[in-house]
Amino acid sequence: AQGVKTNVLFFTRGTTEKDNTKEVWFYDLRTNMPSFGKTTPLKREHFIDFIKAYTSEDRHAVDDERWSVFTREQILADIWDVNEDYVNDNTLTVYIKRLREKIEENPTEPKIIETVRGIGYKIGSDL
Repeated sequence: AQGVKTNVLFFTRGTTEKDNTKEVWFYDLRTNMPSFGKTTPLKREHFIDFIKAYTSEDRHAVDDERWSVFTREQILADIWDVNEDYVNDNTLTVYIKRLREKIEENPTEPKIIETVRGIGYKIGSDL
């Protein structure tokens, strides 16, 4: 692919088996950043502001235009239900499950989209 088009998206998950994702945090690594690729490789230093925002005691107080938070209800209302069709609370969970079915060798033991208990999802560390 030409260049690297990167966003960082993560979920905060509770400790129970259901109804944990209350907010989805989004960090736009493209805003006010160089175009990454062969001449400008993506490096650890490019994630410094993300790490500061992610580890902040109060993520809601972070003042960074690249940092956003959406409630599950906002996503369901504004993004998923664009045709005003009924969408239930498990849509996000089902979407991740379907993604895993398409890209994972063994969807029941995911290596690409991993669940991080108490946090949400992450891209596999073996990639």
